Amino acid sequence: MSHHGMAPGVAGRFRGLSRPGRLLVFLAGLTTAGLLLVLVIGDDSGGPFTAGDCLTGDSPSTFRVIDCDNAAARWRVVARLDGRAEADFDNDDCHEHPRATKAAYLHGHRFSRGYVLCLEALR
Repeated sequence: MSHHGMAPGVAGRFRGLSRPGRLLVFLAGLTTAGLLLVLVIGDDSGGPFTAGDCLTGDSPSTFRVIDCDNAAARWRVVARLDGRAEADFDNDDCHEHPRATKAAYLHGHRFSRGYVLCLEALR
């Protein structure tokens, strides 16, 4: 090992690449970092939501957690059913939760299974 902790020759091999080759390696690293970022913080649903949360909004894309005492609270999360595929989503998914008047599918992160919220109407 060299004094910088790199295997001998690695830095030299990178420097030995042509300019387009170095650009390709850089772009591959940037793409990998971007994908990881999307997987970690790619949740655009406004969630995660848990049982007991109160929400404002009319659809999954507009749901936001709000204090249950707030007059704008429209829904209470009765249950959250994790590990669901959107293709398998059915409005009857919440049949085991009699207080639920609406079921909504949300995805936690891109490229992964999402979840169903069983919602009770408050107003």
